[in-house]
Amino acid sequence: MKFRKFLMPIIAAVIVFTACNTADKDPAPTNDDTVIVTPEKDNSVQGTIDEYFPFVKNGYYVYDRTDALLTSSTYNIYVDGNKIQRITEAGNYRVTEVLEYSNGELKVNYANDKVSCFENFLEVSGTYPMTILKEPLQIGNSWKTFSSATISGVATGTSTITDINVEIDTPLGKVLAIEVSTELENGYTNLEYYAKDLGLVKSGYFIKGFETSNSNETTTNTTKMEDVTTETTIKSFTADADYEYSIKIYYPNENADDLDNAEIKYTFDPNVKKEAIFEELLKNPNGKENERVISPNTTVNSIIIRRETAVNTETNKSKETTTVTVDLSKDFSDDMNAGSGYETLLLQALETTFKDFFRADEFILSVDGAPYVAKH
Repeated sequence: MKFRKFLMPIIAAVIVFTACNTADKDPAPTNDDTVIVTPEKDNSVQGTIDEYFPFVKNGYYVYDRTDALLTSSTYNIYVDGNKIQRITEAGNYRVTEVLEYSNGELKVNYANDKVSCFENFLEVSGTYPMTILKEPLQIGNSWKTFSSATISGVATGTSTITDINVEIDTPLGKVLAIEVSTELENGYTNLEYYAKDLGLVKSGYFIKGFETSNSNETTTNTTKMEDVTTETTIKSFTADADYEYSIKIYYPNENADDLDNAEIKYTFDPNVKKEAIFEELLKNPNGKENERVISPNTTVNSIIIRRETAVNTETNKSKETTTVTVDLSKDFSDDMNAGSGYETLLLQALETTFKDFFRADEFILSVDGAPYVAKH
């Protein structure tokens, strides 16, 4: 079927054409009388949200896209009762969302593009939950909602169930879905289709072009955003899949004048602590002893992620700062046998490794709970 911007409920109309007999004041009905009836839309309740948006642990969805990214994926990494944490990735973009189904409503409690797979945010709630679906699931039901954080910022809008039993062609076959239309005040419009036992099977959005300006003391740069239309369609779904992630470890190069890096892929295991993984990699990042960042005796005691949000009183906009603190055992200092230049490279390697993976703004290194003091 063609992608439609909005479908409004169809109101049944009965058009009656009556032939008039001028010879009789009260003519009897004749065979020429015609009645045309347009059937009404099925306005029955289609089911519950958990049928159309199942919380499948380790569920892995892959979507085809019509934009330059070509594909995207969503992985359900944590599921606990009526809450789910999922990771969506498209190119270099990654966002983690926490969704909750309660009181007949499915909403996004939390969203962040810096959260790693090691962090469980199921108990965290945002200040403006975004409603995805709301019962009853029937044509005409509507609700106020917020957008997620887009290039044009957070905006309010209205979502409406505008159709049911919409046939969607997918690589998995034809499925029947309910259609949800959303229009936001910032010019962002969206269509989403949800099928039983699968969840989101197709979506499309439109962003109206706008301009943004950046100014400094001397110049102002203006960027015009063109109209954007994108569609996504489910390509595959795996009910019990592994989540694969990569860690890029930085280490001093052979000339000890810069950093090289090695990227290692891992299969996520919630029972393996992140400290153990990073300790192993920092001791042997690329299979060569001279490239290790910490000594064989060093232990990674802890890796702590702290996020703080500050509000700019002039613009009333908030900004989140992420700090990663890595605490090593005293062996890191005791085993340090390098000149000041090489020590600086090792510290840079640690900082770059952890800031890169956790998308952190700041890095703090400590030794057995005390701030690290350089030996040179």
